[in-house]
Amino acid sequence: CKLFIRHGMAAIGLKSAAAAGVGVVTVGVVASQLSGGPVPAFRATGAGRFDKATYIGRYVDLVVKFDPSTLLKSDEEIRKAQQRVVAKQGTDAQLWSDRELIESAVHPDTGEIVPQPFRMAGYVPYNAPVCAAMVMVASPAAQGFWNWVNQSHNAAVNYANRNATSPVSTESLAVSYVAAVGAAVGVALGLGGAIRRLAPPHLVPRLMKFVAFPASVVASSGNCLIMRRAEMEQGISLQSENGSTVADGRRSVVAATRAVKETVMSRMALPVPVVLLPAIVMNLPGLSSLAAGVSVPLAMYFTTVSFGLGLPGVVAYFPQFSSIEVSELEPEFQNLRDEKGEHIRVLYFNKGL
Repeated sequence: CKLFIRHGMAAIGLKSAAAAGVGVVTVGVVASQLSGGPVPAFRATGAGRFDKATYIGRYVDLVVKFDPSTLLKSDEEIRKAQQRVVAKQGTDAQLWSDRELIESAVHPDTGEIVPQPFRMAGYVPYNAPVCAAMVMVASPAAQGFWNWVNQSHNAAVNYANRNATSPVSTESLAVSYVAAVGAAVGVALGLGGAIRRLAPPHLVPRLMKFVAFPASVVASSGNCLIMRRAEMEQGISLQSENGSTVADGRRSVVAATRAVKETVMSRMALPVPVVLLPAIVMNLPGLSSLAAGVSVPLAMYFTTVSFGLGLPGVVAYFPQFSSIEVSELEPEFQNLRDEKGEHIRVLYFNKGL
């Protein structure tokens, strides 16, 4: 009997892995389709291929940059793409593809290649199985474990995609991680305990599958806020329209607060496509009664696709490179002038992802 169960679980695991793979491919196909169409003249800096002044333009831009297929490119290929972009060697289509690869993998502040699991392009293939597990499990121990794994990965993603112009000590990073992950697990276990105490026993297993949503909303936003609090304390650098750092690199707490606030708001919305929609779909009549050998792979596939197409949707709500009126900033930014000697009215900053 135990051997039979073990083989059954292994079969479900293989099917789920295959379903996740098909989901990743589906997201890649959608990204490929959205990136088609007329190719504008290449620009190495400034405005990208899509109109980032509109939500749709930002969404398509991020779907392309978050395409999991970019993870197939090695570090060497990424550096060669940088060389081609600088030298403008290749067709417009090739150069746009190179620039989008660079922007998907290289941190804009440090110039370092972000490790694959912590890139936005790696968010779906590395985190979707964890989110699927959060939706499927019902026991308190399993909820606590998968929330810990999820928020540990989220903490690393938040750190890797922060505005890196503010230094963060190892001690501060460790404290932030413990606080962020501890809060996440505490919320999940607290909600689970409340459901078991207050809900009718026959509804507890189904309701427990929805614990992941409110837990993720609170935990993901809190995780981002805690992991990036150093930016709000120390400020971030600002750039002019041409990308040059202004005010001798002095940092703005006002801009940093806006950057973190906007990122936190997008994190609050992220659990909707990642956790809530799969939970609703998998609890629809007809699907909730499916055998595990069908329901688990199906949940994996739906979570992966919903995650892959929903992630760019929530991140695109705010531009990655945001603008701010100088009049809203600290006094040291009020009287800056550009190369023509004219007063600078607007400055720019990397919000982070």
